[in-house]
Amino acid sequence: MLSEQQAVINGNGSGTSVSRQNGTGSDANGNINEKGSGDGKQYTLRTEWGDGEEGVTKLGLNTWRLAALTFFTVSGGPYGLEPLVKHGGPINSLFALLLIPWVWGLPMAMMTAELAAAIPEMGGYVVWVQRTMGDTWAFQNAMWNLFSNCMDNTLYPLLFLDYIEDLVGHDFSFMTRVTVGSLLTITLALVNVVGVDVVGDGAGVFGVMVLLPFIALVLFGLFGGEMNVARWSDTIDEKSISGFVTILLWNGCGYDSAGTCAAEVENPGKTYTNAMLITITLTSFVYVLPIMVGVCYAPQYEEWDDGYFVTVGTLTAGTWLGYWMMIAGSISALGLLNSTICTTSRALASMSSYGYVPTYMSKLHPTYGTPYRAVAANAGAIILLLLTGLDFEAVAELSMW
Repeated sequence: MLSEQQAVINGNGSGTSVSRQNGTGSDANGNINEKGSGDGKQYTLRTEWGDGEEGVTKLGLNTWRLAALTFFTVSGGPYGLEPLVKHGGPINSLFALLLIPWVWGLPMAMMTAELAAAIPEMGGYVVWVQRTMGDTWAFQNAMWNLFSNCMDNTLYPLLFLDYIEDLVGHDFSFMTRVTVGSLLTITLALVNVVGVDVVGDGAGVFGVMVLLPFIALVLFGLFGGEMNVARWSDTIDEKSISGFVTILLWNGCGYDSAGTCAAEVENPGKTYTNAMLITITLTSFVYVLPIMVGVCYAPQYEEWDDGYFVTVGTLTAGTWLGYWMMIAGSISALGLLNSTICTTSRALASMSSYGYVPTYMSKLHPTYGTPYRAVAANAGAIILLLLTGLDFEAVAELSMW
């Protein structure tokens, strides 16, 4: 049975978020009351959200659930990493992938762990900026993140549809794309309403399904054929430093998104640190090993572009692995959508608690303790963008803007 934290909603609009602190009993105002329970600690606390109703958030994220969730906010697998080889060649790509997770990713991960432990509130970066810089800059941060989150969330149903179209060998009609994309969005939004624990478990299942074909790729590459490891040191004549750096850094960020769920994490001081380290270690292996094997079997480096792991799988083990890679790519898109709806909804609820967006979005579900109105708003924004008919590239350009 999950521990719970009671959020008593005062509704005076001053905008504090779900928070916790150590200690027993409660203060003069009844703000914090921590009690022992059979499976952890139960917290009773006050917030000042929205419309004056009570809500309960579940402490549903343990280390492994949080690690799985963070894996999809950061990576979701090595899909999209392929152009790194095209822009920098094998040796530069492998060296950078060994280094960047620890030089670039680790500081962001530890920053997230420290801030989430110090301020275990729903909203993460929204709360952090407001606490340190005030409402003016917090509002700016919130609005730009709101725009970016809407674009990013819409990328994933489009990516899923692109993979399925490649798998079946023809393009879908506009209405088919909108209908399928909307149904996927609604389904995963309902999963998010049911609870962050279900989202974490789902992320774990999606993660295993995404990683299995890459494990097969590495095993078949190492033991099923003859690897020419001399290709690891290959260089290319025409390099794109800007493209190389952009792809490298893009695939190493996203740890701060996991901080939005701090109010629902068991023992955040310990859990965040462990989950961040697990994620960094996992992404390091997931990025490096497929590239190490892939360049040995697919040395046409100029052809390494988005989706090229399907070709790498075919060249390494046969058509069956190429199709498996394609299916796993579509599953990765589902995992990304599942996790980003979760994190961006917490950010939106926090924006609502400070009055940056309408305050009714901060209301928690009376049974599941999730910001269900924020989840619904995120799902609605995705469906509206699907109705525009914009393709993946167009939405990605808007997101980068």
